[in-house]
Amino acid sequence: MGVVWRAFDTRLHREVALKVLPADQNDRARRARMLQEARSASALNHPNIVTIYGVDTDGGTDFIAMELVRGQTLHDLLHSGPVPPRLAIRYAMQICDALAAAHSAGVIHRDLKPANIMITSTGHVKVVDFGIAKLNQAPDTTGGVGETLTVPLTSEDVVLGTLAYMSPEQALGDHVDRRSDIFSFGVVLYQMLQGKMPFRGETRSQILRSLLSDQPPAVVTPIRTNGRSLDSVIRKCLAKQPEDRYDTAADVLEDLRALDRKMGNVPGGDGGFMRKAVVGAAALVALSALLLFAYRDRVSARWLPALQTPATSQDWYVKGRALLERWDREGAADGAVDAMNHAIQLDSNHAISYAGLAEAYTLKDVANADPQWRKLATDAGRKAVSLNDDIAQSHLSLGTALARDDQHEEAMRQFERASQLDPGNGLARLSIANEQSAKKDYAGALESYQRARALSPASWAVPYAMGRFYYGQARYADAVAQWRAAKKLTPDNVAVLSNLAAGLHMSGQDSEAAAEFQRALEIRPSAATYNNLGTQRYYMGEYDSAVTSFEKAVAMNANRYMYWGNLGDAYRWSTGSKAKAGGTYLRAIQLVDEKVAAQPADSDLRSTLAIYRAKNGAHAEALNDIAAAMMAKPSARAWFNAMIVFEICGKREQALSALGSAVRAGFPLHEIRNEPELVSLRTDMRYHSTVSPAANPEPGSGPVAADRHSQPRPR
Repeated sequence: MGVVWRAFDTRLHREVALKVLPADQNDRARRARMLQEARSASALNHPNIVTIYGVDTDGGTDFIAMELVRGQTLHDLLHSGPVPPRLAIRYAMQICDALAAAHSAGVIHRDLKPANIMITSTGHVKVVDFGIAKLNQAPDTTGGVGETLTVPLTSEDVVLGTLAYMSPEQALGDHVDRRSDIFSFGVVLYQMLQGKMPFRGETRSQILRSLLSDQPPAVVTPIRTNGRSLDSVIRKCLAKQPEDRYDTAADVLEDLRALDRKMGNVPGGDGGFMRKAVVGAAALVALSALLLFAYRDRVSARWLPALQTPATSQDWYVKGRALLERWDREGAADGAVDAMNHAIQLDSNHAISYAGLAEAYTLKDVANADPQWRKLATDAGRKAVSLNDDIAQSHLSLGTALARDDQHEEAMRQFERASQLDPGNGLARLSIANEQSAKKDYAGALESYQRARALSPASWAVPYAMGRFYYGQARYADAVAQWRAAKKLTPDNVAVLSNLAAGLHMSGQDSEAAAEFQRALEIRPSAATYNNLGTQRYYMGEYDSAVTSFEKAVAMNANRYMYWGNLGDAYRWSTGSKAKAGGTYLRAIQLVDEKVAAQPADSDLRSTLAIYRAKNGAHAEALNDIAAAMMAKPSARAWFNAMIVFEICGKREQALSALGSAVRAGFPLHEIRNEPELVSLRTDMRYHSTVSPAANPEPGSGPVAADRHSQPRPR
């Protein structure tokens, strides 16, 4: 349904794809289905799902603006035969990751097939076309199979989708849930490995009969782990009864990852076996027919014909670099990825463009954390360095990607190499400062921040990062001063405004903080801004308003444990949503537990995990986590979290002891005084003697870890 055009977004300066509904198909049902596609896909923010930018109408023509993906469909790729098992698993894991994200957001695709799976030239997967997707009333956070409501676009007896990839229940017109997508995924995986369909026939009736009754021939591969093989994974996906299939796409992904590790394959890497997609510089993904550009008279003036394009790799790099310099702007990361890929297509050895691509992928991970982004960023950074080891920017970009992936020692080596190659590079010195701060070398970090400021006085990124540093030291006045300096350099910078508002809140200047939050939201609503606004409302006791803000943050970025944990806290103290807290904390626990597994000695992460578990009733596990956190050089935030855990678990003496440690470390008193979990503790006389001004050192006397405020840091 619809024709896809390539166009240029004149507001955000990026190429996009426009899916236009032809005038002769512009009836009410098709228009409604196009709107449903936009709604379904726009509810998702995931690296393996095509991004929807907006839906609009011009002169009676409806269209969706979406991410422009360059590559070919899996359907086209399969024309050359089966996919090697290792590569098939690589694609399959990305598809599963996309399905898991969609299902967790309440979206059932219902038409998963190779024609709706795009493969870029670097092997990155994008799932597209949510035109017949079903929308749940709410995201399923309980792990159960939720009832699904269908937007009434068709009569009850109309079955939409592609028969050969349908689950039995979908083909019969019965109720479908996420397990229907898992069946379709099994068909796709089988076809990738065998080069043919598992259920075949010359007519629709024959295909339906095969779908309902036949078992496909076995898929024979030598790989097996924990009793599981590719064939057994596929057969479980293709079970005729939904209850006999995998319950979630995440469960399928777990088994695929085990098989992947068995083969020694690294997700995202070609490992020397990847079959390159043959894509020319002008090859574009289309969901139906493909034309080269959109004419002005067919769509609104914002979407101009993509005719005036840079001519050389360096031109494309300069365009991408301009977007990276203002990474705070909407669409900057996507536009930079597109520009750098253009440059690389023109010159596959253009090292600096690989460096820019690494930065762009890191920005996408900052916006929506996902291992795939970090893998792509690291790969691009290593490629840049391998092509030219003498370019400082290549080392800087690789170091940034490695730091984001918690590979801090190698990241520091890359930053130091960049600084050696270009001693006047303020951003290299800034990156060194960030790493020193992460290692709790606060004196060294401050010196490096000051050197970076002297080297790059016109860069807003330096005072932005210095503000974060001072904020972490509880030097809120200094943090506010730095963010005001960054605001002066970039008055429309949402990241700066949101952090400035957080600093003002922590300084007790709530009226001015509210004004800065409003300014940020007027420019561009973001998950970080909504999270920070929710935090302010939470500590002001406005729990129901905080719920609204945190729900918006989670809706915009569902991969941040902080957002889920904060939402759980607001639910816990709200007037009408307390029952939602449990499932929300479980999601926060899952996300932070993954971080703890990667950084077991981080006291802040450990204590955060403990506090979520304590609030969710898992007291024994919470106390174990706090004990581990206290053995890992706890910060003021860790002590504060420990106090809450001990109080919730009925350990008053230990709670008072942790309170004293938090206060001595410089934890802000107004957060302690406004924390609702401490209502009972505040009736204890010993609490008041501990938080008295005489017992509280000057701010900045000890390190304070990042709190419930969110502060994006791409560098």
